[in-house]
Amino acid sequence: MITAALLVCAVIYTLRIRKAEWFKYAVVLLLPIILGQLAVNMIKRTTPEPRPYIVWLSQTDSEIDRHFYHVESAERQAMLSKRLESISVIPQWQKQHWLNQTDSAFPSGHTVFAATWALMAVSLLLARGKTLLATIIMLWAMGVVISRLLLGMHWPGDLFTSIMIAFYLSLPAVYFLCREAE
Repeated sequence: MITAALLVCAVIYTLRIRKAEWFKYAVVLLLPIILGQLAVNMIKRTTPEPRPYIVWLSQTDSEIDRHFYHVESAERQAMLSKRLESISVIPQWQKQHWLNQTDSAFPSGHTVFAATWALMAVSLLLARGKTLLATIIMLWAMGVVISRLLLGMHWPGDLFTSIMIAFYLSLPAVYFLCREAE
């Protein structure tokens, strides 16, 4: 929520939107973000795709292999915590990250969020020649997407699908706001 608020303010300020138009711009920018997170929630409930780190752990732990996505979140965390205690090569911060996200891998909520912002903000900013903020937002979004792979949270297909969801959600907002600017 903080990131979304900061990005809304940064885009509105950089584009020099009149105060009377702030609310409209904020709503149009936030609507695809909210819809994206709702879509991710609904899809995750119906698509129990294991995260890459779960697949890796399940190769040496039959309990995780057979039961992980058939139990409630609290029990998943307990199973995972028990298994991660014996692994010393994984840093503690990464273990904690894994424990906090035991839901399905597909699709990536982080990627939908970052890609939606990147597509909307970069389109709007580049159209008005504001390349510095556009570049910063694009690099941030790319960092988010790459980190999801490196942390073992998602498969490449999860990320591609998430970017496509972001594309389709951001298109109407970009179209509307570009038309408004004319």
